[in-house]
Amino acid sequence: MNFLEPERAVLDRFLPGLDKRLAALPQPERERPGGPALPLFKAAGGPALLVPAEHQGLGISAEDAVSLQRAVGARSPSLAVATTMHHLSVAGLVQAYEVAQGMEWMLLEAVADQRLLVASGFAEGRPGQSILDSSIKAHQDGDDVVLNGAKKPCSLSASMDLLSVSVALDDGRARSSPWPWSPPPPPASPCTRSGAASSWPARRATRSGCGTSAYRRIW
Repeated sequence: MNFLEPERAVLDRFLPGLDKRLAALPQPERERPGGPALPLFKAAGGPALLVPAEHQGLGISAEDAVSLQRAVGARSPSLAVATTMHHLSVAGLVQAYEVAQGMEWMLLEAVADQRLLVASGFAEGRPGQSILDSSIKAHQDGDDVVLNGAKKPCSLSASMDLLSVSVALDDGRARSSPWPWSPPPPPASPCTRSGAASSWPARRATRSGCGTSAYRRIW
């Protein structure tokens, strides 16, 4: 048995053809910012991996998910880093639905059906900092909820379709459930997202799509 043969078998079982497509690309092409690796992952159905089958996902087990990520990382380390954060966000949505039995199922089905990538705005990137003790603030403004703050680094900040974020409410309470937000359409530059009511700079964009996600009156 060759090295990583079992892991690549898992990858081929859940995302057929992805390993061969990645292997056919030169290594610099797989790793460059804005390269084809992430679109290939989406086209193969990768966003649906951890979505349960009952919500139109692939329902991969934790053990198989780890094996699959090892195979992905062997081909494209940056793709493995970026998609691991997506999987973390999806797993959080699954857990939230199992506890609350709320509307999270709609997001899970959308992620699977539309192959959406979810960025995580939970971890603050500071040693010893709780992921639920967020520096992102929120307050009610009529029917809107306004977010202000920043999260860095933020994987998929230049490539996400949805954002899952923990915020601190202005009454001192923390909201720890996933907070999905769909960014405005991307402009010509992949490193900046902006709109009339929001700011989404992704500074220092790296191969994993990792940059700074800044929030100014996002609702």
